[in-house]
Amino acid sequence: MVLRNICPPGIVNGTICVVRGISGNVLQLQVICGPSRGDDFYLPRVPIITQAASGTGSRMRFLQFPIRVAFAMTINKCQGQTKSYVGDYLPTPVFTHGQVYVSLSRVGCADAVEVLAPRGITRNVVYPEAL
Repeated sequence: MVLRNICPPGIVNGTICVVRGISGNVLQLQVICGPSRGDDFYLPRVPIITQAASGTGSRMRFLQFPIRVAFAMTINKCQGQTKSYVGDYLPTPVFTHGQVYVSLSRVGCADAVEVLAPRGITRNVVYPEAL
């Protein structure tokens, strides 16, 4: 998963990709979902600047690929996508009204949905005062 918005249009924070090639300073990635699905692009290492230990006033600069291994995604990240299979793990009620619907409606049939709720149920939280 890409962690930064970068130059090629459609490559934004949260874009899911497959690594197709690796060299010292660049990765070749292929987008596997979203509007840029199937597109290949090259992702360079980017400079990261951070404060060193507190109180020292020092700054550290290093180069890193802005990606992370992703085996799952949040309900918010999957909104607007179509999936062949959805597995929801709901240990607590979802945060906002409609998130369960968003998650379960990413696939076309009920056979492609799996839900794990530890007590066998989850609440669709609605705050009437917010309506």
